[in-house]
Amino acid sequence: MTSPLVGRTADSAPLPVPALSVSELALRAAARDPELVAPGAHVLVELIPDENSDRDTVDHDLPFITFVRESRAPAGRHIRGRAADNAFPCADLVVPDALLPDVIRGVRSNPEASLVLAQLMRATHSVPIPDAIRAESLAYSLLQTGSEFTRWLADQPARTPGVDVEPTVLVHQGAQASEIQLNRPSSANAVNTRMRTELVGILSALALTTGPLELTGNGRHFCAGGDLREFGMAPYPLGAHVERISQNVPGCVARVAGRLTARVHGACVGAGMEIASFAGHVTAAPDTSWRLPEVSMGLLPGCGGTVSIPRRIGRQRTLLMAVTGMTIDAAAALEWGLIDEVSE
Repeated sequence: MTSPLVGRTADSAPLPVPALSVSELALRAAARDPELVAPGAHVLVELIPDENSDRDTVDHDLPFITFVRESRAPAGRHIRGRAADNAFPCADLVVPDALLPDVIRGVRSNPEASLVLAQLMRATHSVPIPDAIRAESLAYSLLQTGSEFTRWLADQPARTPGVDVEPTVLVHQGAQASEIQLNRPSSANAVNTRMRTELVGILSALALTTGPLELTGNGRHFCAGGDLREFGMAPYPLGAHVERISQNVPGCVARVAGRLTARVHGACVGAGMEIASFAGHVTAAPDTSWRLPEVSMGLLPGCGGTVSIPRRIGRQRTLLMAVTGMTIDAAAALEWGLIDEVSE
């Protein structure tokens, strides 16, 4: 290994990260060099661009995450939308230098969740959406059995799921479009089991209609993600996978995506970001912010986000958001292609 890259943990301990040229990585990976590909040998490997930097992902099964520092990017390679991945298709991440310590900390804190997410998006970025959603659900269930999620869950206070008195999803028939409104404002429209069931029923019915649809959120926030009070409540992960696929919210949203506009505001976090990103058109209020917290919980986005978000901003930026937990604002979301318009 050459050119070790050093990051720092919270206690300032050095974290060497091996660095290889793209050509050397390809050769050593093809030869299954045990120093490189042995399980647990590395969590991150920096790629040094060379004449082979435009090649496809070196190996979908590499047991570590590869990244290129943004400062090494040739001029003109900062691209909007999913096409951004084409600048360095062989890398899982293109990392702004200022965020490199956050990437190292995030991946090393939850290496299993980080790696499974990277491998999943390597494999599913070009497969049909229904297949990609099923693969995501299986990966999510796998991580529910892992030590990282178990550790996160053990640190949570005792929780009791809330009881909703009002419908969690409302439908308003407007002159121009049918509005689907998330309606748990006191919980920042966090998605719980009841909301998921109601969304599936409503979206399945609307899929049989024609005409434009709008997705909105009641209250100060569009959606703050999954309801944390229900995390870890499933009796066993395989059953949770079967339930997610039978109550397939992302699949239902994807079926009407071509005529769906998502209008987001406030917090658009986790599941909220994942669902909205399926929409054919996304508008955001200037105060909107986006974040993917799942990796910090030992999980990965599990409401279609490994499918919808990479198809908008590319898998590299999706992974960057997920492993750092960074928050982006409306200006960055528009620049990246996560949204199509900023509107009051």
